[in-house]
Formats: sequence, structure tokens, C-alpha cells
Amino acid sequence: MKSTLMKFENLESFLENWVNINDEGSYDFIGIINLFTAILRNIKKNALKSDFEDLYELISEEELEMLEIIMNHLNKNGESRNV
Repeated sequence: MKSTLMKFENLESFLENWVNINDEGSYDFIGIINLFTAILRNIKKNALKSDFEDLYELISEEELEMLEIIMNHLNKNGESRNV
């Protein structure tokens, strides 16, 4: 079980510190958004409704602000979408 935890910590650190696929040069915004949307698809495919009950406690204020920035840009620049 410890090795699984270490793998999780490695993945989390990789995603948090990721710049681009080669980890050098300029930031690849499109690449990280592709990873983010893969995570969203994973949640849609695997999460239970009950998983969302404590969601607010799992996300920091800083992370929530970033989600709000993303949503504001999507709402400003995108077409209205029915979800």
C-alpha cells in the first residue's frame, strides 16, 4: 500500500510542477488543459454522486479561485452550453 501512496504523490507532484512534456522551455498551457480535461472525463466516468458531498472541503480557496477564473473565461469566450 505504501508504494501506491508514493505513486500517487509522484503523480500529484508531476502534475503540480509540470511545465511541458520535456520539462524545459515554455509552459504548455494546452497540454496541461488536456490533462485537466482527461481528469474531468475520469471523474465523469468513475465518480459516484456521494463522492461530491465533501468536495468543497477538498479544494483550497486558491484552487477554487482558479476554477472560477477558468469558468469565467469559458463563459466569456465560449458559446452557451447545455451541460
